[in-house]
Amino acid sequence: MRWPYTAADFARQESTSDSCFYSNPRFVTHIDDRAIATIRRYYAAVLPRKAEYWISAPLSDGAEGRFVTDLNKEPDFSAVTNSLFDAATCVVSIDYLTQPREVLGSLRRVVKEGATVNVVVSNPCFPTKTIARWLKIGEEERLNMVADYLYFPGWSNVEIVDLRDNNGDEGHRITLGWLSS
Repeated sequence: MRWPYTAADFARQESTSDSCFYSNPRFVTHIDDRAIATIRRYYAAVLPRKAEYWISAPLSDGAEGRFVTDLNKEPDFSAVTNSLFDAATCVVSIDYLTQPREVLGSLRRVVKEGATVNVVVSNPCFPTKTIARWLKIGEEERLNMVADYLYFPGWSNVEIVDLRDNNGDEGHRITLGWLSS
C-alpha cells in the first residue's frame, strides 16, 4: 500500500515557521472548558501515574520533563531526546503537522514497549496553519487520515473513543485514538 497523500495535502496558507507564528501569545483555547475537563478525566483514567511523557502542540511547552521543538522543522525525536517515553499525547494539534508520518514514525522509536499514544482531534483550529487537506474534508475522513498517519510508520491497535457529550452538542466532540507500538 502506498502513502495516499501528496505534498499539496500538507501545504499551509501561513508558511512562516511555527516558532515565529507561536512566539506571540495566542489567547485562545481550541476546545472549551467542558472538553478540557473531559480530556483530563480520560487521561486520569488511562495514562500511567508515574511516567515520562511527550505532550504535543506543534511546539511543546518546555515544562519539566518535556522539551521544546518545532515538529514541522525537526520531525526526528532522536535529535532532541535520548529518553524513552512511557506515553505520549498529541492534543488538538495533529492537523498542524506537515510531516505527520515522519513525526509519528520517529515517536515510535522513542517510546517504551507497550507505551500508548493518545491523539485528540477537535474541529477548532488556526486555519492558516492547518494543512490544506484537513480543511477540505469532514470529520470521518480526518480520522481516517490520522489512522493513515499511524498505519504507515507501523503503529497498531488503534482505538477510536468518542468523548462527545451525550446531549449531542457537536461543539464538545472530542475524538481520541489510543495507540500502542
